[in-house]
Amino acid sequence: MQIYHCPVLEESPEECSNAIVAANPSMIAECTTKLSNNGTILVIPEEQSPNLLDKPVPKVSGTTAGPISVTPEEQSANLLDKPVPEDSGTTAGSSNTSCGPFTTDILKTLLLQTATGEYILENAENYDLSESSKKLVVDVIARYHLSLKRRATIDIIDEYAQVVTKVFKKEKKELYFVRREKGNPGGKIFSRINYLNQSDRRRKKAENQYRHGCEEPVIQPVPDESYHALSWLELNDSPWNTVMHQWEVAFAARQAIEKCFAKTINKFPHIKQEHGYQLIDIEYRLLRLGSVDGAQKWKTLVEPLSKYITKYGKDPSTKELLKTLAKNDWTIDARIPAALLALNTVLIPVKAAAGFKPTIATSQADTVLFSTNFDEAREKYNQIVLDCVETGADIPPKLIVFAEGYSSTNNGCMVVYKGLEYQLSSISRGVDVLIKLSAVLGLNISKVSKLVWIFIREHLYNIKSKHAYANIDRLQQYLQTQVQ
Repeated sequence: MQIYHCPVLEESPEECSNAIVAANPSMIAECTTKLSNNGTILVIPEEQSPNLLDKPVPKVSGTTAGPISVTPEEQSANLLDKPVPEDSGTTAGSSNTSCGPFTTDILKTLLLQTATGEYILENAENYDLSESSKKLVVDVIARYHLSLKRRATIDIIDEYAQVVTKVFKKEKKELYFVRREKGNPGGKIFSRINYLNQSDRRRKKAENQYRHGCEEPVIQPVPDESYHALSWLELNDSPWNTVMHQWEVAFAARQAIEKCFAKTINKFPHIKQEHGYQLIDIEYRLLRLGSVDGAQKWKTLVEPLSKYITKYGKDPSTKELLKTLAKNDWTIDARIPAALLALNTVLIPVKAAAGFKPTIATSQADTVLFSTNFDEAREKYNQIVLDCVETGADIPPKLIVFAEGYSSTNNGCMVVYKGLEYQLSSISRGVDVLIKLSAVLGLNISKVSKLVWIFIREHLYNIKSKHAYANIDRLQQYLQTQVQ
């Protein structure tokens, strides 16, 4: 294959084809074009290119065309910094037909923009692609697809995979494309397209947040009564009703002195008291971190969630969990532990660390702990702390339900985090305290069961995550249809 540069092609690819045919009337030119700063790149099939090497392409609009001059620096430049070529003479659309077919020549052109791509093309016929080479092929296809701004339909992804196996004879199509009866296709290509889409959304969101943060904040003066309330709290820890009132009044003064709430815990031991979670409620509301009525939303969540899990649950534990969720003689609150565990069967765990992807059973065991007494509960949490210290992981807050298991009636729960220990009479309130505590202190949730807790935060408390997950989006879309 030879690449030619036409510096004057500002009109249509048909004129380029006419110019090539004029150079060799017996040849039917099939070329792929790519708009650039200097004109258009023409990719000529190898069996036709020798004819062009011996004779120049005639002038079009008074200018001649010749081979591209590519410096070693340009050849080895990262593909991410270069525009992706578009199909010749077509514009982006919503279907494969409107954009033209994806061909082997297009894939080769994309790969030839990098030294690595050129190297793997030289060995395309004889060797399997390494893992890094597979990633490069998938990435250039995904970025090419996104540049056309068209939907990733099953037929389009299938076409991409077919072209890969034509260029790289030893590659297996099912690695790049898997047709499914329902939902999106599987395989590396669609996964990469989806990932790049999500990354783009995150970048735009971060950019908007940055621009918003650059605006000059309006600093409000702190009222004297706020400083008086702060002074009172430094000297008193009862009566509790007064503590709660003064805590709210002192909010502005605490923010002016120390914005990091985690450092406030040692200065104000009120948070460590039996009902210290009520101060967490106040802080969460005043900071406007999310919805304050998340605990009430369980009433409308359990039933549609059960239907979704019945349809899509992917674990042997699903059947027994659904039996508990269907116990209409139990309160919604009593069924929440089963709901938390069942969420793991549809929000499949993702990689938690290098070389470690939790199983559904591991994630379930991490989502909620069960204990029959306080001493056992503290012992279980202390073991989690020791494990985190040993592995260097962040210590997460934990929900511990006082019961033998999810199918047994419970006697309330407790939320534990380092020196904080709150006992609650209802599970929904326990989840509520855990979510608000994590938000106020800026705590990282456990990476093992993170999809479950990210879903709870987003769906019940409207606390948006930094990252998007397809399984969570799919579940939330389903739940929205049930409400409508």
